[in-house]
Amino acid sequence: MAQLNERFWSKVDRGQPDECWEWQASTMGGGYGQFKVARQTRYAHRLVLEEIHGPFEGNALHHCDNRACVNPYHLYIGTQADNIQDASERDRMDTSGCSGETNGRTQLTKEDVREIRKAYDRGTLQTRLAEEYDVTQTAISNIVNHNTWTHIDD
Repeated sequence: MAQLNERFWSKVDRGQPDECWEWQASTMGGGYGQFKVARQTRYAHRLVLEEIHGPFEGNALHHCDNRACVNPYHLYIGTQADNIQDASERDRMDTSGCSGETNGRTQLTKEDVREIRKAYDRGTLQTRLAEEYDVTQTAISNIVNHNTWTHIDD
């Protein structure tokens, strides 16, 4: 990839090496900077990592937890699992508005989830719980196996 040019860096508020360098131009959903290269819209922070490491598989992650930051010292390459663990450790799992009760499509509450897990542990069948809570058996299976609603303690 060609070096990032002045057009790219003119969209960045560059500070000291230890500070966040915030993207000042347009953003994609979630606040990540976007930049068009060869008619393709790309994540700005990923372009910075590609400049340093070349094309890579995986995720472009932030040490600083600032989605608008493109400071190369604040970025690193990781896996999807790293990204999820990082989000969990930084208490960002519900910030998207899509998890648990903050998901506008959910029919369940935290208390429902706790009751479902308790009832299942007592031997209630998943199909019975699905009928009782008006959700699918798959939804119940995901709840009792901790594939969803993972932020809820039993």
